[in-house]
Amino acid sequence: MYGVMAYATSRRMQEFGIRIALGATRAGVCAMVLRESFALVVAGLAVGIPLALASGRGASAVLFGVGAVAVSGMATASFVLMIVATVAALVPAIKASRVHPADALRHD
Repeated sequence: MYGVMAYATSRRMQEFGIRIALGATRAGVCAMVLRESFALVVAGLAVGIPLALASGRGASAVLFGVGAVAVSGMATASFVLMIVATVAALVPAIKASRVHPADALRHD
């Protein structure tokens, strides 16, 4: 997650510099990057949870003693994933919010 967000924010430094030059707050830029990270996590969970449920049913049919659905485990894993993704996206978000507008426009 960190690598994806670091690459995405480094590719958009000019955009962040222009936004800051036009009056966006640093907190607003940081929140924008964190929202995008959160959207990626939610999209991943929207795909992953149904796949995990389907594979759990398949595994319970083949393996003895394996339950089909572990809701508490999935909820815990999803919560931990959201926390880790937020922490991983925090560094690129802070870097994006600290870009100087003149440097961003000069950078090619």
